[in-house]
Amino acid sequence: MNQLRYYVPFWLSLFVGFSSLSIEVLWIRVVSFSIHTVPQAFSYVLILFLAGIAAGSYIGKRMCEVPGRDLYAVSALVLILAALIDFASLRLINFEGRILNIALYSLLIFATAMLKSIVFPIAHHLGSNQSEKVAASVSYVYFGNILGATLGPLFTTFVLLTMLTTAQSFLVVSLVTLATAALALLCSNRKLAILKFASVPALIAAVILSSLPDEKLWYRLIDVGRKHAENPHGKFKDSFESQYGVINIDASDTGDVVFGFGKYDGRINTSLSQNSNEIDRAYRIAGFHPAPKRVLIIGFSTGSWANVISWLPGVEAIDIIEINPDYMEMASERSEVSGILTNNKVKYHIDDGRRWLKRNPEQQFDLIVMNSSYHYRNSVTHVLSKEMLQLAQSRLNAGGVFYFNTTGSPDAFRTAAEVFSFTSSYKYFVAASDSEFVLDRGTTLRRLANMKIGSELVFGQSKAELDTFEQMLDIEMVGYSQLASVLPRETHIITDNTPVTEYQYGWLTGKLGFIDPEPWKASWQQSGD
Repeated sequence: MNQLRYYVPFWLSLFVGFSSLSIEVLWIRVVSFSIHTVPQAFSYVLILFLAGIAAGSYIGKRMCEVPGRDLYAVSALVLILAALIDFASLRLINFEGRILNIALYSLLIFATAMLKSIVFPIAHHLGSNQSEKVAASVSYVYFGNILGATLGPLFTTFVLLTMLTTAQSFLVVSLVTLATAALALLCSNRKLAILKFASVPALIAAVILSSLPDEKLWYRLIDVGRKHAENPHGKFKDSFESQYGVINIDASDTGDVVFGFGKYDGRINTSLSQNSNEIDRAYRIAGFHPAPKRVLIIGFSTGSWANVISWLPGVEAIDIIEINPDYMEMASERSEVSGILTNNKVKYHIDDGRRWLKRNPEQQFDLIVMNSSYHYRNSVTHVLSKEMLQLAQSRLNAGGVFYFNTTGSPDAFRTAAEVFSFTSSYKYFVAASDSEFVLDRGTTLRRLANMKIGSELVFGQSKAELDTFEQMLDIEMVGYSQLASVLPRETHIITDNTPVTEYQYGWLTGKLGFIDPEPWKASWQQSGD
């Protein structure tokens, strides 16, 4: 037993660091999903963890000051409680309102960080008391904690989340914490008393968990999912989850709704007459470039846009860059869009769009399309910044067009106007080029009418379909100067070092009352009247 106790402080320190940082990674994932993947989610979790670590370290210090206290017993007890919290956390988050969930997140994150941190000073105390070389023993225990804290996030991100769901990963981390408690219990002189005491919260947790409804985790956490949900079952139709993120599918008669990491990501629909996902924005490309032979699509998403673009007359080759391969798996299971996966024109690259462009400077395109995510989400500056737009500009052939989604951000529009000579928007999408892209109405209508899937026309020649084309072309294209004249504030150029859409004019600042994002939309619409 003495030999065992010599090594136990090191392993206690290592496994506490491992489980603590692992659960932090998982909590960042859950909180980020719940609040639209805004960049502040990381800071929120980090603040709570640091506060919990500070509180736990103080409690652990006070425990070490009590003479004769069985510190192994204390460690075992607090780790059992921490394991129970980690195990029960995701089933306890079951409120309809975001505010109640955020309050519960705060309590659970703080509690798990605090309980695990109680053990850290105890491990130092136990290690230093077993050796005459105090400095060496403290370094030894501290090294264990650093090693565990390094391995935890790596193992969780690159191993756990590649094989298991987030909920299952929570369970694995709780088992690691429970195993650490068992290690401390082996060295304790009060094994039976601890087991009896720990059985009470374990029984309570079992009762709570068994009484909660068996719903899918992500549907419970996503407010926007409830707003868009069209099925009566209270859960998503399908989900895809991996280290790359979470994709949820909700059934709908007008095209299944796709959510990418907690936010609406489009519908599976290519019908212009139905237009439930405003797919007219993809068909509108027919009026920007007379004959785009080589096309780059950054972001596959539902696959609807890729299908429509592949039908444009003259398109010979399409490169699609998508960082999350789960979107392709999702599309392969849906007949409406699965054909694009076997289209001979298309080549797929599982990569980050900006990184791929940098690594392939020889690739040039007539058209680059980027249906980017909401302008306030974490790291979206990576694809909306001036530097990214200049990179895309350098990959365009003469007369080439870069067509991207600003999601209503006037700053993204101004940034495009700063980089390109000609810019114009259609429903918050901006078409940008260094050559003026003006096609007459008749030519655009002919190109739309000549779109084909193989040898079959996408549309017939009925008057109803031609009327749909006419209505789409009636929507006025809006230039930046036209928009700027009606905006109630000065816009800013987005750069890698000035992520204004994520912070200064982000979703969270709007919710807190610092700005109201709706007037920008109203102004944009007004400018096109």
